[in-house]
This record gives sequence, structure tokens and C-alpha cells, in this order.
Amino acid sequence: MEPIEMLDLIRAYETWLYEKEFQHAMEAIYTDKKPEEIAKKAKEEESSGEDESDDGSSSSENSEEKKEEKNQTRSKKASMCFDKALILMSSPQYELAMNIITVCNLFTVFVRALQTSASESTIQQWIDLQIAINVTMLFETLGDIYVQGGPIKAYKYHFRIWPETLCQILNIPAIIYYILNYGDFVEYNYTVKVFEVIVFIRMIKLLTLLYEVKTMRVIFETMKNLLGPLNNLIIVMMTIFYIFA
Repeated sequence: MEPIEMLDLIRAYETWLYEKEFQHAMEAIYTDKKPEEIAKKAKEEESSGEDESDDGSSSSENSEEKKEEKNQTRSKKASMCFDKALILMSSPQYELAMNIITVCNLFTVFVRALQTSASESTIQQWIDLQIAINVTMLFETLGDIYVQGGPIKAYKYHFRIWPETLCQILNIPAIIYYILNYGDFVEYNYTVKVFEVIVFIRMIKLLTLLYEVKTMRVIFETMKNLLGPLNNLIIVMMTIFYIFA
């Protein structure tokens, strides 16, 4: 029970006690009852009032327990949803879905490049499509970082976030430039070029598929194991150049 509820309960009990004493005093004045009987009746009513107050406190404690149980169930449901999202984003199916979106995005560039001439409305529709894809990938990246428990773990365990971050760095200024120059067909050329660069940067995410090929897997593992010795060799060479320069 909170302090405010305790204070209200004490005030209500004092008011009830004062009314009972006033009632007993008025009965003693206007009736012929003996003072002992009136005192006995007052004690009985006080004991019943205490029982009622105990019942009220127990009911408030029960309500607090119910609130705690509800909060615990809500926290359990939230943690279960969080774990499910983490498992989903770490699954190969999710990686495949992101790669399919990347391939579709690349296909839109090929379709636009095959057009011999494009009207202003066609260019606008293509830019709007690219903005929709990029905004979707932005929310996907933010959700991925949140579910993974922060940017450090996300960038450490998921390669797809690195190229997507670079894509979003180019995407946000391109969207602002497009909105500011909306209706100017000449300025659309800059926006189109930026979105094409974003698509080709996003193609780097497809490199994760090469790891599934056994030959490429051996190459990647070898390069990964050679990074440490190569870094040490470069440090030693730079130290020698610095000393004998």
C-alpha cells in the first residue's frame, strides 16, 4: 500500500471513530442507558471497525499482488517477443529475405537502364520506389540494431549492417535534396545517380551468399586467419620505416 492510501485510510478511520463517539454521547444524553452499557457498545463497534479496516488492508494488499502479477506477465510476454525477434533476425530465412529485396532493388536499376527514354513521371515513380525501399531498409537496420542489444553486437555479428549503414548515409541527404527540388526535372539527375550508387553499395550484402560455396568458404577462412599476421607485419614495417627515415 502506498503512503497516500495509508493516510486516506487513517483519516477515514478517525472520522468514523469521531462519529461513533458523538453518537454514543448523544445516546447517553437522550436515553436512559447506563454508561457501562454505552461503553461496552462502543468497544464492540470499535472492534468491528478494526475488523473492517483489516479487511480493507488485506484487500488492498491483494490488489497490489494482482498488479505485480500483471506486471510480471507483461514483462514475460515482452521478453518472449524480444527473443522471438532475435531468433528471427538471426535466422538464414531472414537473411535470404533481405537478399531478395537487394536483388529486386538491383533489378529496378537494370529496368531503368534499358529504357531508351523516360518521361518525368517515370523518373518520379522510380525515385519514389527507391525511397520506399530505402526507408524500409532503414527501419530494418534500426530494428536489427535494437534487437541485437546495441550497435556493437549488431555490427560485430551481422555483416549486412555495414553496407546498409553507408547506404542510409547517402539515402537521407538524397531524400532531402529530392524534396527540396521536387518538380525540377533537371535536378532529378543527381538524385537518380545517388540512388544508383546506393543500389550498387547494397550489392555488397550479397557477398554473404558466397560463404555458402565450399571453395569460397575456404578462401574467406584463410583471409580471416591471415589478417592477424598481416597486421603485425605492417606494424613492424612501419616501425622500421619510422626509425630509419
